[in-house]
This record gives sequence, C-alpha cells and structure tokens, in this order.
Amino acid sequence: MTPPPCSRPLPAAAGFTPTAAHYADEWETGTALVAAGFGVCLVSRLARWPDHHPVVRIPVRGANAPTRRIAAVTRAGAESRRTIRHALDVLGAAALELGGLRERDVPEGAERPG
Repeated sequence: MTPPPCSRPLPAAAGFTPTAAHYADEWETGTALVAAGFGVCLVSRLARWPDHHPVVRIPVRGANAPTRRIAAVTRAGAESRRTIRHALDVLGAAALELGGLRERDVPEGAERPG
C-alpha cells in the first residue's frame, strides 16, 4: 500500500520523521491498530469512527495543523435561484456547525452563510 500524501509533510512540519510500520485506508483499521498499541493515527476531525475501540482523539493544533478547504461553485447568477440558494445556505450552516468556516474564508463582498 502507498503511504497517504500527508504522511511526510505533516510530521516534517512538526519537526520529526516517523518510522511507519503500518498504513490503513479505513478509520476502522487505523483505530484498531492504535487500540492494539501499534502507534498513532491521523484522523480527520470530520471522520466518523468506531466507538468500540478504546482510543482517544487528541486535536492537532497550531500553525502546522492540517486543514481542509471545500468550495461551492455556481454559474454566474445561479445563486439567485431558490434551489441553489438553499443548497448554499445548507452547506454554509453545516460549515459553521462543524467550526470549519472562518471569516477569512468568506470572499470579500459575499454573504456569510447561516
């Protein structure tokens, strides 16, 4: 299996190079390896993961913490359509609820969703 793209730059940004013995494609497998004592696993805070593994999620914070950007793109003028506006409002509300939308992510002149 090929290591995930974040497996090198994230630890390097934190100042270390890990020795990786296992990689997992699913959160279930990754958390099972951690629960069995085989190290750590980087898990997206948006990921659903199994409750039955005795593991603890510790947030990564600081300037080098990984982030995710999601953009909604429409044709010019389409945002005035009721269905498009509703979809954009729902996406914006979900982003606010998850804590992922920051003021600097809202383009100048755009309405802040929610």
